[in-house]
Amino acid sequence: MDNGSNFRWVLSLLTTLCLLSLPATTALSQSSNVSSCPMDFNFVLRIPWNSSNCHNFISQGSPSDNSKTPCCTTLLSLFAVALAQHLKETSLFRLPDVSTSQSCILDFQSKLTSLLLPNNLASSCFNPQRFVIGPNICAGVQNISDWVAKLGRSTALDGNCRADLSVLTACDACVKAGFQVQSKLIQIDGNESHSKDCFYFTILYAAGVVNEAGPESNGAMSCVLAVPLDSHVGSASKSHSALVFGLTGVGVAVLVMSCLLGLYFWWERKWGTKSKRSDSGFFGVDLEDLGGSRPRVRPNTGLNLGTLADGSNVAVKKIIESDIQVDADFLASQRYLVYDYMPNGNLDDHLFSKWENGNGNGMGKKPLTWPQRKSIILDVAKGLAYLHYGVKPRDISSRY
Repeated sequence: MDNGSNFRWVLSLLTTLCLLSLPATTALSQSSNVSSCPMDFNFVLRIPWNSSNCHNFISQGSPSDNSKTPCCTTLLSLFAVALAQHLKETSLFRLPDVSTSQSCILDFQSKLTSLLLPNNLASSCFNPQRFVIGPNICAGVQNISDWVAKLGRSTALDGNCRADLSVLTACDACVKAGFQVQSKLIQIDGNESHSKDCFYFTILYAAGVVNEAGPESNGAMSCVLAVPLDSHVGSASKSHSALVFGLTGVGVAVLVMSCLLGLYFWWERKWGTKSKRSDSGFFGVDLEDLGGSRPRVRPNTGLNLGTLADGSNVAVKKIIESDIQVDADFLASQRYLVYDYMPNGNLDDHLFSKWENGNGNGMGKKPLTWPQRKSIILDVAKGLAYLHYGVKPRDISSRY
């Protein structure tokens, strides 16, 4: 290789090294001048905020010119959520320097871009200096220690902004307390031009430090930080919850009814048949009588007329014995029921038989009056009680 070739090779190598080192040096210089953002803006992708005012945003000029547009007002409230969380975590009301503020604005814009919003929103709405802390913003307050030193450990915010701010009455009380604290800060500061900054400090403290649910809660965002939330999201969530609870209630009711029906059929199959059998008995025999020595006795339906030794007439009914194996000596005897003979018929004839010509019962007797019927019922009840409990031994077994 000649000297010319060596020269060209060395020149090419130096040129390559310079080209490779230039971007690295430039990137290193840029990274050293830009600070990372200490705030997390992922909530922008989670919370149901209303972004409709920003879809067709048209810049009016500088950030100060755009600050009062609906889109920039919404984005400032949204940015305040991150500032309130930053206050809670670091005790600083704002960011330490312009570089950090610029980094946070870029990070915030990246989340907006992920939602398909215009890529110039953050730079059109915010001046990086706006979020930098300093001693001349509001009463010399820069962190929570300064706040406590100026206002004390407990303010009206601590008593009125701690609860769920999605409740209208709680939100109203918190807002009133915020204006009271803002007024005290302005008195301490002595400069009315700082009233807006003092109000920002007040709402950041209420949402980030005082409220128990935190700055990302719906109550803190909608009430204190004025973040516009999609109303249909809350209603849809409530409707979904109501549907879930409704279907759950119906499912539980159906399950309970199914269990009850299952228990009923199981009980009916297992015990209902036994109950019927215990009432009617096998082959017409009472099960209660199977355990003893007495058969079930039934009077026949026919009525025979008998005459006693003194010539008086009586009604006689023959008892039909049940066909079961019992004491043979007991079955050898035949039993009869003997009644007083009633020539005028039985009770059924007087109570239920049709009258002849509307004034009788077919036997030439007047219908029974209600007092007579009552007397008969009482006598029948007494007779049944005697047959059940008075006769020794009993001929009729009681069943309850």
